[in-house]
Amino acid sequence: RFTAMLNNLAGEVAQRTSQLLSANTKLAEAATRDPLTGLLNRRGFSEHCEAEIERFLRTGREFSILIRDLDNFKSVNDKYGHACGDSLLIDLAKLLREGVREMDNVSRWGGEEFIFILPETYSDGAAQLAEKLRASVQVKDFEYMGQRINDTMTFGVASFLRGETLESCIARADTALYQ
Repeated sequence: RFTAMLNNLAGEVAQRTSQLLSANTKLAEAATRDPLTGLLNRRGFSEHCEAEIERFLRTGREFSILIRDLDNFKSVNDKYGHACGDSLLIDLAKLLREGVREMDNVSRWGGEEFIFILPETYSDGAAQLAEKLRASVQVKDFEYMGQRINDTMTFGVASFLRGETLESCIARADTALYQ
């Protein structure tokens, strides 16, 4: 009888442990993913970058940060509403993901800003990618409830430098964005 009870309890513990692991996985995903676009959020991006910085320090293989801003997003929200803006961000996230290599990472930085980490990419290559993405968005008409919406993007690029922090590299890319 005690053996049966122990086996039953062991089964319950295993089941609850499995449920707890599943819940923890979902929580970790929710903490690092943007719920609108499905991209990594700021926290997820930072964690991904820390691993890239470690690889850079170990191997010397450079990487670049690319930050992107939708130029007239506020006017889209004002004219068509926030649901339209959300739809535009979802479509744009998909377009940006499709426009980069599998090893690159596109994340939602906040609002209408997206940020990329481009492993093994110097600033010249990152600038070429930025131009390719800029051109692809400029010619794309996004559609929302029968409305055709076209917007442009601005990019800033910075390659990570030995001895700097991730924050300073992002700040350099952000400064380039505003230039």
